[in-house]
Amino acid sequence: MLYRKSLRTRRGVSTLEMLLAFPVLLIASFAIFQFGVVMVVHQTAAEAVNEGARAAARESNPIAAREASVAAVNRVLAVHGLAVTPAAAVAASGSGVHFALEYPTGAVVAVQEAGDSAVTCSLPAVPMLTPLDRDVRATLCVSLAKAPLLNLLPSFGFDAMGKQLHISAMAGKE
Repeated sequence: MLYRKSLRTRRGVSTLEMLLAFPVLLIASFAIFQFGVVMVVHQTAAEAVNEGARAAARESNPIAAREASVAAVNRVLAVHGLAVTPAAAVAASGSGVHFALEYPTGAVVAVQEAGDSAVTCSLPAVPMLTPLDRDVRATLCVSLAKAPLLNLLPSFGFDAMGKQLHISAMAGKE
């Protein structure tokens, strides 16, 4: 008899426990999914800027270096539908990607930029050592508002749409 009374008092408790735990588990799984997608875009951007720096380091002319590095960055970013677009096309579409290349030419470091000027992309605070260095530095800024993300949790404080990725890479000139 005592066993039946115990079962009667536990009826509905598991449903209540599920109702309390399910929203927490759902939000946690959305957060894990969203963070994973942001990290995939970050890794792709990091690989793109590395490829861009390597492509620029192979060129001896700063203009050719910029064109080669932008082409290399576009090849990698195409996986996510992103691209460093020419300035004329940016006005219409706003790609959300900005690329800067620091290339030493003689006594000065030439900074060449391409892409969406609406994306604020400041160069790294650490300047290149000297203009005579044989290193090039590429900086890529990607606005997550233009990246292919599902913004699942803005009401819970994890809003990826207002953020931007800022990644730099250096490569030695050949």
